[in-house]
Amino acid sequence: MKMNVSNKNSLAPLYAATSVIVRFGTGPLTILGVAAGLTAQEQGIFYVFLSLVALQWVLELGVSTNLVQYLSAASNDNDKQAAVKLATLYYFIVAVILVVALLSLVNLVIVDVDSSQWYPQWVLLVLLAPFNLLSTLLLSVKEGLGNWGRSYFIKLISSFVYALTLILCLYSGLKLWSLSVALMMMIITTVVMCGFGLFKYVSNALRSGIGISRVLRETSTFQGKMMAVWLIGYFYWNAFILAASRVINIEFSGQLGMAMVVLTAFSMVGINIVQSQRALFTRLISDGAQIMLQRLLVKRVLLSVFIYFFGVSVVCIAMGLVKLELWSRFVEMGLLIELAAVRLMMMLYELMLLVGRSYGDEPFWVETLILYICFFLGVSMTMLYTSDVYLSARVGVLLHVIFIPLVFTRLVWFMKKNEKYKIMECE
Repeated sequence: MKMNVSNKNSLAPLYAATSVIVRFGTGPLTILGVAAGLTAQEQGIFYVFLSLVALQWVLELGVSTNLVQYLSAASNDNDKQAAVKLATLYYFIVAVILVVALLSLVNLVIVDVDSSQWYPQWVLLVLLAPFNLLSTLLLSVKEGLGNWGRSYFIKLISSFVYALTLILCLYSGLKLWSLSVALMMMIITTVVMCGFGLFKYVSNALRSGIGISRVLRETSTFQGKMMAVWLIGYFYWNAFILAASRVINIEFSGQLGMAMVVLTAFSMVGINIVQSQRALFTRLISDGAQIMLQRLLVKRVLLSVFIYFFGVSVVCIAMGLVKLELWSRFVEMGLLIELAAVRLMMMLYELMLLVGRSYGDEPFWVETLILYICFFLGVSMTMLYTSDVYLSARVGVLLHVIFIPLVFTRLVWFMKKNEKYKIMECE
């Protein structure tokens, strides 16, 4: 199967940036829908659901990133099919583990709430998670085979469908069922837009007699590092919500969850802008176009930071000027600013990791593991012993202030080393 490489790949960053408009437009409506359609207790459960179902991205263990990198660099079609086959088998195993894990873990996080009010909704959401992994596989294959513009266009449309469906469901009174309905619509949209041809390509790769041992051997080092980072990363990304739900109460966890979802939306737009061209980054590295790569990276990172600041500023201005009952379900502005500082640091660190991964490696995995562990322990222990979320946020900022300069220095050295290696290889 030969992908159409003329599908406006240059528009991939635009599609990622357009998601800013989607998030700006649908974000406030989603928040209002949560506040209007759910009680304070249901709001807490709603955001705990989101945090727990994120476990699918932990168990995904960065396989999609590895797959995109491998497909982008590979020239042999058999190698590409072997990589797709390996990824498909892995996702099938993960789907089984995911269902069992999610159904078991929820009772450790949601306590003192009648399970009849939320467990049926949780079961449906869990059963949909494996199909979401299928969507991820299809999009990764499309991106890795060269059509990253189309891949990010599909992501944009499916995200819009998800947000719109979620809003309509919340306002129509579906309450906690809303998440499952929205996820179902997003999966259907993604699969349909990817097309039967791509699904057939994946199916043929799975049924082929091509061995996967070579691909497994070539990608195992990179994948092993990413596995460690992904597993510990779950607690890093969800530290505040998980700690608040256990240490303080489910209602405050809901308030905190709403704030973190808004901040994460802005930061993920920035991250997606950089990530949307990871296949292009890999090709520039393979071609030895280091100067072009560096200029492109600087532009994309500056755009990402600008978008984040703009989004946070809009929310803060709205909280100060517009009096809404909604804000009683939200954290106060002072805490929002503290959390925004933490989320900015997390975004900057993630951008550095994305650059390193473009070289087919996870060069800072040891530093990252140390940061993730320290961050989770620092935030949760501070909250446990002081119940002061402000102090927890400051601990999070301090840890990033220590680690970001260290990793940035190593990133610069790593890029220069690879540039010299490429020059020697050409000679």
